[in-house]
Amino acid sequence: MKRSVRRGGVAFLAVAPVAVWLTSWKIEEARFSPFTLEFQKRRSFVVFTGEVPVYRSDWEPSPNDVLMYIARAKFVEPIPTEDPHWNLVHRFKAGQEGGWHRPFHTLKPELVAWSERHPEVAPLFWQAGYNLVRSDSENEIEAGYQLMGCFWEHCESVSDLKRVLMILEEVHRVDFKDKVPAALVEAKLEPSKSKMLEGKVTSQALTERLNKSGNKTDAKAKPAPKSPKKTKVTTPPAQ
Repeated sequence: MKRSVRRGGVAFLAVAPVAVWLTSWKIEEARFSPFTLEFQKRRSFVVFTGEVPVYRSDWEPSPNDVLMYIARAKFVEPIPTEDPHWNLVHRFKAGQEGGWHRPFHTLKPELVAWSERHPEVAPLFWQAGYNLVRSDSENEIEAGYQLMGCFWEHCESVSDLKRVLMILEEVHRVDFKDKVPAALVEAKLEPSKSKMLEGKVTSQALTERLNKSGNKTDAKAKPAPKSPKKTKVTTPPAQ
């Protein structure tokens, strides 16, 4: 009896580390604040399906090309606040696919290159986008992330940007008049060079574009945070 107990104990001690290793994962997470324009990362090592943490680092500041660019260019001003309203950007779990959240597409380096190629559009684009994602309305927040994460490449002119915003207004049933710079409200619509915006674009067509874009959002929408302070809408000086 004692021998069998000993053997069972030895077997358990031999198998337990293997079982823990096979059910362990490394996780990397990133988050950002649309108010303070901070970007942070942390790493964890967890075990079992319940993700029991063995190690979890503190959130640490990390550079992001897009946030540094728009702050340096003064397209968007950071708003110091005790509640930064952190948005999860990605959560990568070793051995699993996916993990991107809706802010991920708005923080790609390609947006910096696009902004530099479109100096007349970029200030209005970023101001409008961040005024929306800093809103109290979940519909406006979603529209802001869609604008900056999915349709930036179609905004070849101020007219294109205005046209995209008009369609997003219809899709989300909101009024952006108080959320965008005056220069954008007053801009005239002109023929577009973008194939997607040629002719009359309906909200249905834009919705189909969203569904095909791969710009996945959080599966369950969270209540919109209350803005600590309304952003000031400014018009960039004429070149």
